[in-house]
Amino acid sequence: MKDGFAWEVYQADRRRARTGAPLPCASIHVTTQDGESEFIEVPAAVGRRLASQKQKGTAHVSCKDELLTLVASCNRAVAWEQLVKLFDRRDYAERECVRKLVHAGFDHALAHETVQRGVACGLVSNARYADAFVRSKVAAGWGMERIRRELSNRGVQVSDLSGWPYEYLDPDDELERARNVASKKTVREPNAYAKLVRFLMGRGFSYGVATQAAKDSMSC
Repeated sequence: MKDGFAWEVYQADRRRARTGAPLPCASIHVTTQDGESEFIEVPAAVGRRLASQKQKGTAHVSCKDELLTLVASCNRAVAWEQLVKLFDRRDYAERECVRKLVHAGFDHALAHETVQRGVACGLVSNARYADAFVRSKVAAGWGMERIRRELSNRGVQVSDLSGWPYEYLDPDDELERARNVASKKTVREPNAYAKLVRFLMGRGFSYGVATQAAKDSMSC
């Protein structure tokens, strides 16, 4: 504290978090030299970092400007740490990374900046992510349309993927792939044919391919 300046971190109440909603933020209560009081919201992880530094005596802050500088520095550092941690288990596309950081409480501009830093150093790669995604979904029996749609939802276009589609599948074999998927699906009457067509279309096969594969499967 200096000349009446003080700050305190209030941690987020995780019990109030709603499924799918951004995580609750921590708050920094600031009292300035003039006696004015205000709250600054920060991501929960940043709040924990600042509280720890304050407790250890390593947060050397004597005025609001210095506090804001420290908060900005912690925001950048923690956002980067959280991005790196995401890749402990699997790859992510750029759009997914931004969405994860925003969900954690970081503003969109910082999330985007952090992800672009990851792109620059090779941590984040849409091409690498798309390659692994397509190969896994082809093996899982997805049709071309669903692969295109799901990748697009993640901010990646298959047209930007080197070697698409022939490096991953032969478009002329789409009917045979649909037949293989249909052969492993058990459907019950009534309306077994219609149910099978809907199932195949849900897997990403076109209407024409789905109907033919369903007919072939029902005739076996």
